[in-house]
Amino acid sequence: MEYEEGESLSGFLARHGGFLSEPLLLNVFLPVLNGLQAVHDAGLLHLDIKPDNIYLRRNGVPMLIDFGSTRQRSTANRSQKVALTPGYAALEQYPGHGDLGPGADVYSMGATLYRCITGQEPVDARERENGLKKLHMDRSCPPCVSNARTTAAISANVWMPRCNSSPKTGRSRHLRCKRPDGQEHAC
Repeated sequence: MEYEEGESLSGFLARHGGFLSEPLLLNVFLPVLNGLQAVHDAGLLHLDIKPDNIYLRRNGVPMLIDFGSTRQRSTANRSQKVALTPGYAALEQYPGHGDLGPGADVYSMGATLYRCITGQEPVDARERENGLKKLHMDRSCPPCVSNARTTAAISANVWMPRCNSSPKTGRSRHLRCKRPDGQEHAC
């Protein structure tokens, strides 16, 4: 294998304010997704996609690295220990949470994209699962969270938030939640 000069996506993010612009997102993620498709077409799962494992060559061409957790799809569900990174690992990568498939890598790509867009580390899949369970068990507790779209997608039967975004930044400056009975409150 040849040595490539460059840096990890995480290093690039650290040096450039923690975010990627839309053109950079496209330049990084489209080639990596094409490479991931080739990995899946070969019957493999990467299972450790994260900013540390996307390498940006000096010429700007990204590449997916660190195939240490890679498994063949046909054997991925056996009791093999797999290294995972909380926040980037899909729920099914944790023991007892379902069968592994290409969706686990797609989830990790989404978590990596989230990191590049928001500048924040993604929440661990187990924490998200526990939060969803709480929402479904205790409907009297409003899901007042900063990401209104995620909350709205959880269930049509829980409180539906409306988000007032700042026209300058597009980020929430005030969140209003609306209960199914029509009552609103500030979150």
